[in-house]
Amino acid sequence: MIELKKPVSTKKPQSRLALYRAFVRKMRLLHPFCGGCGKTPREAGQKKLFPHHLLRVEILGVDDPLLTEPANVLMLCSSCHSLFHVGRRCYDWNLAAKRRWHA
Repeated sequence: MIELKKPVSTKKPQSRLALYRAFVRKMRLLHPFCGGCGKTPREAGQKKLFPHHLLRVEILGVDDPLLTEPANVLMLCSSCHSLFHVGRRCYDWNLAAKRRWHA
């Protein structure tokens, strides 16, 4: 009887940073509008949107799977992102949910 061996993969496992960058690229494609002001990056005078984690990274840690959970991330222009971090912007979570599910 011939034993079949599993093929050995020559691919290197992707680093955590590479996986996170791929996640951010995917989120930019899925959510082309700012979750705060609703503008595209071009309309906001910027090159791209930035991920804002609802559950903070320093609380979750870099190994937590919630870091790359789409429900935990808002894509924001840099203006809105800076406002979210200092807590000066009142956010309408219902509107965000509608944008997210109907985008």
